[in-house]
Amino acid sequence: MEAGTTSEGASTSSAQPGANATQTEPSFRVWRPPRATGTTSTIPRDLPDSYYEVTAMDVMMLQGSRITERERLLDAPLKTSLIRDREERQREAKYPTTTIRVKFPDQTQLERTFPSSDKIRSVYAFVRNSLREDVKPIKFVLYQTPPRRELKVSDPNVREKTLFQLQLAPSSVLMLSFFDESLNHKDVPAPLAES
Repeated sequence: MEAGTTSEGASTSSAQPGANATQTEPSFRVWRPPRATGTTSTIPRDLPDSYYEVTAMDVMMLQGSRITERERLLDAPLKTSLIRDREERQREAKYPTTTIRVKFPDQTQLERTFPSSDKIRSVYAFVRNSLREDVKPIKFVLYQTPPRRELKVSDPNVREKTLFQLQLAPSSVLMLSFFDESLNHKDVPAPLAES
């Protein structure tokens, strides 16, 4: 087992110099996808078509949950903007940090915890600094699915919002897509710098 790798297959970095000595969590973690072996197969099994058929019990459960949600919304008190703002500040105080996991096309994952007050450009800077030198100039985009919601720094609706305001707190998984399509294949290893 190489240094910085845990038994779960997660590579970790050491804490930043000057960080609190009692801090035990590394500054970031890397999870690499398992390597395929000739004897074990991870091919998903096919489910019969009957598995996807909606039953009468499914319909009753869906209808019941819709009725409950409708009643909850109708019975909810009206709130002034002052009350809504106070509740928003309380929710934000509840999640002072946001854990972001960035998933590369080959399923390698890069994870780091940010202050919830940081902007998305902090996440982009972290990912860019984690890439190999030859890949750093190549543009990429971070997005969430489903549905696809791109979090571009160039978008004014995204650029000025905090991670909490972007609804990424307390934790989120963001997918990464390079503008250079040759790096977006599952068989191309994530171009991360060696640490």
